[in-house]
Amino acid sequence: RTRQQAGLPRTRRVHLLPVRLAPEAMEMHRVLAAYVARLWQIAQDAGRRDAQLVAMVLSKRAFSSAASLAASVERRLGAISGAPPAPGQWSLPFEIDVDHADDPPPLAAPAFDRPDEEVSALRHVLDAARRAQADERKVRALKRLLRRVREPVIVFTEYRDTLEVLKESVGALRTTATLHGGQTPQERREALDAFTGGMADLLLATDAGAEGLNLQSRCRLVVNLELPWNPI
Repeated sequence: RTRQQAGLPRTRRVHLLPVRLAPEAMEMHRVLAAYVARLWQIAQDAGRRDAQLVAMVLSKRAFSSAASLAASVERRLGAISGAPPAPGQWSLPFEIDVDHADDPPPLAAPAFDRPDEEVSALRHVLDAARRAQADERKVRALKRLLRRVREPVIVFTEYRDTLEVLKESVGALRTTATLHGGQTPQERREALDAFTGGMADLLLATDAGAEGLNLQSRCRLVVNLELPWNPI
């Protein structure tokens, strides 16, 4: 039932904040789109579900942050080149004892017939992503919001790489706690206690880290950094 059907007040207000991309970010999306188009064609022609997965993961991460895309491209370049995975990158998407749901899935298999051609395309994407990192307009908009309001805030992002960018960029504006899927249960409890107990007034969290928590007694202002994504 909706809140209205249950006789409860409809107090939730949703605001969509438009953010104009910097020219470097627009170029990053253009370069990535060319690479992703090749992947979708390969997936269609050869039935390569792994190429489809790479296309979707990189597209979603690009719309989260340039830093998130750069991190995934670096991991993929390392995997294609035969280098060992970057520290913290798991060889399997799931572990038994720890929830790593906000880690990207492994993207190890080359998609192009010529791996050197794919490496060249990925380096082009990586260069564009690194240039775009210098001016993350969503982060700038978030900083303006945090300066304006004088109440506790929760910021949700889908990816831990983006969470780290936020922590570095806006952490100085507030007393900050972080919550993500790579933490131990004890670390999550400490972060949650810091926020709910008033020692922190900004909670940066991934969906995996904050799943199932009820924080409305402490906070009424929630920022979702990413729009819902679909392949279209």
